[in-house]
Amino acid sequence: MPFDLLQRKRTHFVLWRPGSLSPPPALVIGTFLAGNPPSFQPLGRFDLVASPASGDLWEVAAAACGLENGRVYHYWFEVTNANPKTPVGARIQCTDPTAWTVDWRL
Repeated sequence: MPFDLLQRKRTHFVLWRPGSLSPPPALVIGTFLAGNPPSFQPLGRFDLVASPASGDLWEVAAAACGLENGRVYHYWFEVTNANPKTPVGARIQCTDPTAWTVDWRL
């Protein structure tokens, strides 16, 4: 089934994560708090589900995350680390590989 990833990103947070089924990736989202040091106000953690478009595409609808129009949110994907030199099952947070803008202040 063909699909357009960028079109799907209009309504969903999506992550292409081939070969890793359990545990599923998660979305970690919140807001940036300016200060010295800057900090992160968590809004929530949402497990992604396999997309019907492709078994290697994971997603969660933005509407399911309780977001408000006009606000700026910071988010990461939490995935299982695939590095064989790390403990089995270790989780890491990574930026969205398809993000148009990345804010590195945190």
